[in-house]
Amino acid sequence: MESKVIHTSKARVWQEEDSIVRLEILPNAHITLKDAKEMVLAVQSYDGQPPVLADIRLVRAVDREARLQSSYPEFQDFRQASALLVGSPVSRIIGNFFIGLNRPSIPIALFASEEEALAWLKEFLP
Repeated sequence: MESKVIHTSKARVWQEEDSIVRLEILPNAHITLKDAKEMVLAVQSYDGQPPVLADIRLVRAVDREARLQSSYPEFQDFRQASALLVGSPVSRIIGNFFIGLNRPSIPIALFASEEEALAWLKEFLP
């Protein structure tokens, strides 16, 4: 059963009973710095430092400022790990770019399978 669902301008965020926070980017979203900050605040509203499953399969673009800001510690330290769920070539490029160039300080990985992503994230639960 889902907990409270938070709707931002470009995403839907919720935490399920397994304690993993889901962040689902809305279809064809173009993520700006403002959008990225809204998403971080939404995830931070859940207790602790939960692992995060970010479904970016339907994202259209992410601004440079949002990508850069996402690499800063204050944009990462609120979670234990992140799995990026990718599907389209665009989402895979964005995910690879984020991991390769921004060098996140937390464990982060790309997955095409939601089941595999969740299994990996569960390794970070207490």
